[in-house]
Amino acid sequence: MLQKISNFWLRHIHPRLAPLIATIGIVGLASCLLILFVLAKLAEEVLERDAFAFDTTFLLWLHQFANPNLDNLMQALWYFMVLLLMNWQLTILILPKLFTV
Repeated sequence: MLQKISNFWLRHIHPRLAPLIATIGIVGLASCLLILFVLAKLAEEVLERDAFAFDTTFLLWLHQFANPNLDNLMQALWYFMVLLLMNWQLTILILPKLFTV
C-alpha cells in the first residue's frame, strides 16, 4: 500500500509540484536577502547615529492624533498586554513545574 502511494506521488504529483516548490524557495530566499539588506542599511544608520529621513515626518504626522483619550487607551492596552504576559508565564512556565509527578 505504501509502495503504491509512493509510486503515485513520484509519477503524477511530484513532477507538477517541483517547479512550484523551486519557485517558492527562490522567492523566499530573495525575500530574506532583501529584508537582510534593508535591516543592514537601518543598522548602519543607527550606528552612525543619524536621524532617519522619515523620522521627523512620521513623528509629526503621528503627533497630530495625540489626545488624552488615546493616551488612556494605549495605557489600558499596555496593562492588558502585561497581564497577558504574566498569565502566560504563570500557565506555561510555573504551573507545570508545580504539578509534575
